[in-house]
Amino acid sequence: MSTYKIERVSNLIVVNAIAQQLRQADIDEVLRMGYKSGFDAVMESVKASTEDCYIVIDNHTQSPFCIFGVCNQSTAPAPWLLCSDKIHKHKKSLLREAKPILNAFKEKYGRLSNYVSVNHDESIKFIHHLGFEFGEIADFNNHKFINFHMEA
Repeated sequence: MSTYKIERVSNLIVVNAIAQQLRQADIDEVLRMGYKSGFDAVMESVKASTEDCYIVIDNHTQSPFCIFGVCNQSTAPAPWLLCSDKIHKHKKSLLREAKPILNAFKEKYGRLSNYVSVNHDESIKFIHHLGFEFGEIADFNNHKFINFHMEA
């Protein structure tokens, strides 16, 4: 039995709960991207992800610890994930269970592409294990980010 469940985002209360407990590496990354706070990054990502936005809830505590989705960007749909430090407890099984959801995103959108801070080693490893390829390095707000992408 899984120690968590994945559900579509249904209200902003759970979004706020996740925003209040983001891991420091995610906060650092969204600040480098130009967001004013982790809360703003979560809220804007959820708003831009309309129908493809999910939360991951710890079955024991019934508290959300991760949120992810796909934003509709002009260049290519952009997958994103923000979470609390509780991700460490569930990382391996979440990698396994995320792949069918990611495959559904690929089928729906064709190409997925986004950027991750070159300083966010943990996310880079997670993205690699999901099967994304890495591309060029770009400068956003005087910080280096690397492109990751996947084709259907």
